[in-house]
Order: sequence, then C-alpha cells, then structure tokens
Amino acid sequence: MCQICTILHTHHRTVHTPTSSVILVIIVVNPELRIICAAPKKNRHKNYNSNKGKNQLKNKFEKPFDEQFVYLMNETACYLASNVQGVQFAYVQSDEISLIIKKTEPDGDIFFGGRLCKMQSIIASLATAKFNQLMMVYNITKNNYFFTREDTADTLYDIVDAVDVITNSPLYQFDCKVWDVDNANDAMAWLLFRNIDCIRNSKQQTAQTYLPHKELVGLHTDEQIALLNERHGIDWNRYKDGLKYGRFVYRESAKFQKEINGKVVEFERNAFTTHNGFDLTIEENRNKLKNILNIEN
Repeated sequence: MCQICTILHTHHRTVHTPTSSVILVIIVVNPELRIICAAPKKNRHKNYNSNKGKNQLKNKFEKPFDEQFVYLMNETACYLASNVQGVQFAYVQSDEISLIIKKTEPDGDIFFGGRLCKMQSIIASLATAKFNQLMMVYNITKNNYFFTREDTADTLYDIVDAVDVITNSPLYQFDCKVWDVDNANDAMAWLLFRNIDCIRNSKQQTAQTYLPHKELVGLHTDEQIALLNERHGIDWNRYKDGLKYGRFVYRESAKFQKEINGKVVEFERNAFTTHNGFDLTIEENRNKLKNILNIEN
C-alpha cells in the first residue's frame, strides 16, 4: 500500500505510543461549514439546522481568494498550535488545517495521553470556538457597528447593533480526524499529498471565478489557468505563494510589545507564526521543509 493510503487507513482508538524516540501524529481539522445554530430576526429564539452553511460562508468572502478568510484560518491554526500539546507544525490550505505532533522523548506525553476520542473532540472544539470568535469580530467590524463619542473621541461599538449581529450570526463547526504514522517520511507524504491538492484547488478556483464552467470541462488545471491568462490576462503564478501553496505555521522568535505602567516594553519570545508555503513537488523545497521539521533527509 502506498504511503498516503497507509496514512489514510491508519486509525486507532488510542494513538499508538511505542518506545521509539520520535512519534508523529497527524491531525486534520476542517469545518463542516454548516450552520448549527442561527436565530433569524423573525424567529430569534428558535434554533435550526441547515446544510446551506458552506455556501453562506463562501458568499461572505471574495473569490477566488479572500485575505480575510485566509486570516481567519491562519489565526485558527496558530491558536490550535499554541494550545494543543506537542504541536510542532501546522499546514493550512483552503478550509483545512493539518497539525503535526512530534514526541521526541520515549517517556514524553502527548495531548490527552493520545486518547483518540479526547483529541478529536477537544481539538475540534478549540477550532470551532476560535473560528467563531473571529467570525463574530469580522461580522461586527464589517458592518461598521460602532460610533465615536464626541466628548472623548473614543470609538465604541453600538451595543444594540453588535448584539443583534452576534445573535443572528451563523455558527460554524469543525470536525477532526486523528491518526499516527510510523515515521517522519509518512508525515512528509501527507503534507505532500495536501500540498498537491492545494495547488490543484487553487488553480481550479481561480479559473472557475472568471471562466464559465462549460469552457473548463475536460481541461487539466494547467490548461485552465493558461486559458484564463489568454482570455483575461490573469496570471495564476502572480498570486501570493500562500494562496497557491498554502501556509506553514511553526515556532520562531518574534517581537512583541506590551504596555507596563504606562510604558511600552518590547520583548522577544518563541511563538507560532504564519509563513507562505511553497511547492513540495520540488525536491529542494521538500528538503527545506524537512529542515523546518528537523527531519533527517
């Protein structure tokens, strides 16, 4: 069985934790994108379920790519990486987040002791909570529900309108899959698999935004973006790498500011930060990622 198929079929009730020095756990989190609780104005106190959430979420943002949605997913990924014990790396593409947990010590522990049900439920809950928090802020600020006090010039939110937005905002839920892999090479195989999918989806999404479906039927993704460039002068290659290849999230030294006793103090600490991804079908780039993951070639 190929490496990717092996990964997809390796599921356990408890994440396997042998005595080897390195344990890699793949966690894939992506939203169901369904409204699970929304209260329309005419029926404010009645909960209802809908499978239209995916389209409603897509309609909130610009096509083919929306910087705000990219920001929401990046921030959710950073939040997960910071709050799930043992995360070394996260890969974000489209509406999917892959987390890699690496246990470097045989006697070390991993998130909830590797209990599958706990990891799936808690990680999905963390992603759901953070994404919805960010969406609420987005909904309020997008609709400009704020005003300025003339006496202090402070910008404040109109409480009534803000509460109305929160009450009527759809809530989105994430699901989560967790499985372990035997070695670092299998983890790289998964990231390569998702990177290839990201590139394909990015090309298709760009072409489908500007060209009718009937003209794209039967065309390879490279042919689709070539036609797009020919017809409209839109070159997919000119988009940001993060939109073409996804984003990588890993720890690095970052600068922060904090106000203490009226003074702004600058300091540095290691934190999860987001970086534009790159094409992992290129061997040089795979080696570059292995260095980031501290994996021997």
